[in-house]
Amino acid sequence: MAIEIQLEKLRVVEAMNARDLLVQKLSDAYTSVREKTELIDRLQQALNTATNTSHTTYSATDPQSWGQAPEMLQTQATDLEGLIQDLSIGSRAAAQI
Repeated sequence: MAIEIQLEKLRVVEAMNARDLLVQKLSDAYTSVREKTELIDRLQQALNTATNTSHTTYSATDPQSWGQAPEMLQTQATDLEGLIQDLSIGSRAAAQI
């Protein structure tokens, strides 16, 4: 009888440890999802801002603005490289979880 009680105690401890591990993993996943959601929101805002800026500043029908297109593309490329770097850092952090 005493052995059965000890075995049951061990099962309870094992179940509690598994539960604690699961809670920690869910917490980490929630944090990761929240960070990714915030990053996606920032990227969408940046894209909307860049799109609005490019439409208002550069017009396809205005030949004078054509000379500014390479500068605009360089700026957008730099912004996108920064966003890619942010995403790479985020994906590395998520992979470590």
